[in-house]
Formats: sequence, C-alpha cells, structure tokens
Amino acid sequence: MALSGTEDEIRKVALSYKVSYEKVLMPGSDQYMIDHTSFTHVLDLEGRYVGYFPPGTSGQRPAEQVKSMLAVRSP
Repeated sequence: MALSGTEDEIRKVALSYKVSYEKVLMPGSDQYMIDHTSFTHVLDLEGRYVGYFPPGTSGQRPAEQVKSMLAVRSP
C-alpha cells in the first residue's frame, strides 16, 4: 500500500522511518514526480514495524516473512 495524506502527515511518517523524498518538477510542465528511497517497510496487522526489505530483495524473502507472520496469528 502506498502512503498518502497531507504533506505534514507524510513528512511525519517519512521522518519516523528515515525515508527521504523530494518533489521533482518536470521541466516545462506543472507536473512532478516524487524521488524517494525504495525500501519496503513491513508492518503487522496492528500497525507495528516488523522489518524492511532493501531494493533488490528476492520475492522469496518477503514471502517467507509474511508466511511466518500469518502462522503466528493462526489458532
């Protein structure tokens, strides 16, 4: 899920996860892009931070972590 909210809300969350970002205006246009760090942060179902995956992480590693998180919740 992507982060959304007001500029102040996004700044607060970005700072808490040490994420850097910058609004980059497109030359000759009023459009922009957001340049940002590309770590994937993982939160559990209660919204608690449980880890992150750096760029280039294989799909197997996140799949294993999610499986283990779901196994903990199973009755």
